[in-house]
Amino acid sequence: MAVSTGTCSDTTKNALLSVSSVTSLTDPANLTMCAGTDGEFTIVPTGVTTIEWQYSSDNGQNFQAVPNAAPYSNVTSSILRITGATSNMDGYLYRCFVVGCLLNATSKSAKITMLHSPSITTDPTDAKVCSGTATSFAVASPDATNYEWELSTNSGVSFTKLSNTNSTLNITDPNTMMNNFQYRAIAKGSCAPTTSAIASLTVDTTTVSITVNKPVVCTGDSSVLVAIGNPINATYLWNTGEVNSKIGVNNNSIYTVVAKANGCLSGPASASIKVVAKPEVDAGEDALVCPGATIQLGGPTKEGHSYSWSSDPKGTFDSSINPKVIITENVIFVVRATIAECPDVASDTVIYTMIEGSSLFVPNAFTPNGDGVNDIFKVESIGLIEFSAIIFNRWGEEIYQWNNAADGWNGMVRNASDFSQEDVYVYKITSKNLCDIEAKQRTGTVTIIK
Repeated sequence: MAVSTGTCSDTTKNALLSVSSVTSLTDPANLTMCAGTDGEFTIVPTGVTTIEWQYSSDNGQNFQAVPNAAPYSNVTSSILRITGATSNMDGYLYRCFVVGCLLNATSKSAKITMLHSPSITTDPTDAKVCSGTATSFAVASPDATNYEWELSTNSGVSFTKLSNTNSTLNITDPNTMMNNFQYRAIAKGSCAPTTSAIASLTVDTTTVSITVNKPVVCTGDSSVLVAIGNPINATYLWNTGEVNSKIGVNNNSIYTVVAKANGCLSGPASASIKVVAKPEVDAGEDALVCPGATIQLGGPTKEGHSYSWSSDPKGTFDSSINPKVIITENVIFVVRATIAECPDVASDTVIYTMIEGSSLFVPNAFTPNGDGVNDIFKVESIGLIEFSAIIFNRWGEEIYQWNNAADGWNGMVRNASDFSQEDVYVYKITSKNLCDIEAKQRTGTVTIIK
C-alpha cells in the first residue's frame, strides 16, 4: 500500500503483511488421577496467539475459564498442570480455547477421572480367646485389591508386616505370650492404601497344680490333695467326680484334676498316692520262766520291718531281731516295729513271770457256807505241772482228795452229802512246778469256820 501526503512526490516501496492463523491443534487426553496426586492436560497447537483452558463441572453443559489458582497452574499455556487433585474433581471436563489472527479454535473435551483410596466398611474387632483356641481378625473393603496385615507387640508403638494378604487373618494357636498383641489391616487399591482400626488380642489361660500333704500313707490313713488354680476363681473337676479344690484320698492311685475359669479349661494336673501296709509285730505269748532262764524274744518277723526292744525294768539287748535275754526277775518286754515308708509304729508286749521257790499259796481257813465268799479251800500257784491234795480229819481219816489245783475242796466229805463239821483239818499237798527237779510235799492245817 502506498500513501502520499503533501506536494512532494516519493517513490513508494512494496510491504508484505503476514496473517497468523490456527493451522493445527491436538486434543487433550483423558486423565485418571488419585486424590492428592498431580497431573496435566496437554495440547500441541501451532499458529496461536492466545491459549485459554476451560473446565466444566456439569458434564459439559457449561464451561468456564480455569482459574489461575490452586490446584491449577499454567492455565494459559499448552500444558495445564493440576497439583494435588481433589476427589470432587471427578468427572470434570477440560478443553482448550485458542486464538489465532484470523481463526479461533476449541479442542475436544478431556475428562478427569478421580480414583480414591480403598474404603474400609468393616474394621477388625477385638478378640478374646482361651490359650490354644483358634481365632481370626477380618476386614472388609469393597474396592481393595489386596491387603497387608501388621502386628504390634508394644501396645501400638510400632508395627511389623505379616505375610498374610487376605482379608482374614487366622491365628491358629494363640498362647499367653501373645496376650495384648495388636493387629491392623492395610487395604490396598489403585490409590493410597487405607489402614483399618487396631484390634487387640486377649489370651486367657487357666492353669492348675496339685499339692500333696502325704504322698505315701499307711493302710487306713488318708492324704489330702489340694488343687491350686490360676486364676483364683477357677472351678475344679477331679477324676473321682469331686468338684472341691481339696479332697481326701486313701487308695493306691493316680488322681487328676482340671480347672476352668473365664470359659478356659486347663490341662490336667496329676498326683499319685502310694498306700503301704502298716507295720505288724508279735512279741510272743506271756510265759512263766525259771530264774536265770535264757529266752529268745519275739514272734514271727516280716520282710521290710525294723524292730527295736525295750523292757521294764530297763535292760540291754543285742542288735538282732529276736534278741536273747536272761530272766532274773519279773519283766515286761516291749517290741516296736516300723516300715520305711509308713510313719506308723506298731508295738506289742510280752510278760515273763519268774517262778520263785515252791510258789504255793495255801489258805489256813475257809467258810463253806454257800454265801459265795471264801467257800472253797483252794491252793494257788504258778507254773504247776503236777498237783495232788488230800484232806484228813483229826483222826487221820482221808475225807477228800483232788488232783487239779484249780478245783479245791468245798468242805464236803467224799461220797457224802453233808459238809464237814467246823474243825481243824490236815492237808497233804504234792506238787511240782516248771522249775522243780522233782515233786515236793507240803503239809499243814486248815480250819473250817461256820
